[in-house]
Amino acid sequence: KAELIVVDGLKNLLKYVSIINSLPSVKAIVMWGDPSEKECISQYNLEVPVYFWDDFLTLGQNISDKTVRECYACTHPGNCATIIYTSGTTGASKAVMISHDNFTWTARQMLSCITRKNNVPVSHEDTIISYLPLSHVAAQTIDLYSPMRIGGCTYFAQPDALKGSLLQTLKEVRPTIFFG
Repeated sequence: KAELIVVDGLKNLLKYVSIINSLPSVKAIVMWGDPSEKECISQYNLEVPVYFWDDFLTLGQNISDKTVRECYACTHPGNCATIIYTSGTTGASKAVMISHDNFTWTARQMLSCITRKNNVPVSHEDTIISYLPLSHVAAQTIDLYSPMRIGGCTYFAQPDALKGSLLQTLKEVRPTIFFG
């Protein structure tokens, strides 16, 4: 019953073109990618709006603090924060619901391990580079939830990071935490 679909690029958006009408709860699709692909979208006559990431961000500019507090009040620790799909190495891929408290507890433990191992506390001054797909549970925990817990900063690598551009990103960002 997802209400929002987020895809990376036109290629992944096209996977939804033929099935979007069978997903009645979907209100919009958000597309991360090359802005030049915007013009291609109109030819598909999708039943829901498609927003590019920057356009999507502007939708939230005028949301009141009251509305944000109301949404926050409806979020509870045991609620599902995300669904991760297993790789399917032992059969069909399976959906796994990860709760908010699972992510926050795991992030806290991971940061505690980093501090104990290096005898240096992590803080809001720490940076990390996200290079794994965010569909990976480790990427979400380490690249998103852990920096949020400490107020750190996440830099996102280029899509071709694992094909060679990660070294340049490492040189530019000089992360204080690196998952590998």
